[in-house]
Order: sequence, then C-alpha cells, then structure tokens
Amino acid sequence: MRLFSFCLLLLLVSCGGPRVMLPSGGSAPGTNAGPSACFIKGRIITIDRPTGGDSTSPCSRFPCSASVAIMEVGGCGAGVTEPLTPGDIVTMHFSMTLEPSKEVFPTGRMNLPGLESGDVFTAAAVQRLKPGGSAVFVVNEYTRQ
Repeated sequence: MRLFSFCLLLLLVSCGGPRVMLPSGGSAPGTNAGPSACFIKGRIITIDRPTGGDSTSPCSRFPCSASVAIMEVGGCGAGVTEPLTPGDIVTMHFSMTLEPSKEVFPTGRMNLPGLESGDVFTAAAVQRLKPGGSAVFVVNEYTRQ
C-alpha cells in the first residue's frame, strides 16, 4: 500500500512541471519545428512560373515554387534526412502559393501576405521524400519579415 501511495504521489508531482508556451503562429524561432521539418529564415531568390497543368490546382494559375536562400536554421527534426544549413539555396514548394492568400482563396481563413523576390520570411519547412531518394521542402505557412 505504501508503494502504491508513493507511486501515486510521484506521478502527481511529476505532472506539474513547467510548460513552454509557443506563439499562436506555430513553432517559436530556434525550436524544433517537427520531426520532418526545419525552422528557417530564408530569402526568396527567384519565383518559378505556374505549372499550367491541372486547371483545378491553384499551382496551375499561381506560382507555388521558388528558389530560397537559407539565412538561418533554428533547428531540424530527427526525421530530416537532408538538413538545411545557412548559405544553402533550395527550391521550395509553397502549398498556399506565393500570392496573397486572399486572392487565391478568398473564402479561406488563412491570411498570408504573399512573397516576392527579395522578401525575407520565417517558416517551418517540411521535408517530403520523393521516389528515388530525393527530397523537397514544403512551406505551408510563413511569416514575412
């Protein structure tokens, strides 16, 4: 009975530890952005033209891909097989396009300002593996600096 009481007391005490609050926008700078992501600060170098393929896809009408110069890396998750480092220039896919989100998704809740060549932003860049072993980094949300 004493052992049970001791274990219960230990459990209750360990549950009251400090908690770290993150900003409502997601991961805080310098923290792990997730198991398959790197938290980065980057600058848009060039923006690729829309693909023009599937007319139902936003990427057929709006740019979704850009070359990004990595300025800072705040941390990468353990699942990232090709970690980013400052100075890298990487092609990234922007799932919500590089246009302002209100123009692309007028009824959507997300309010992204859009990015142009030269703009600096922070984001959690999620690594997606492609067949053949290569990888692409996908940005779902970002904050323009």
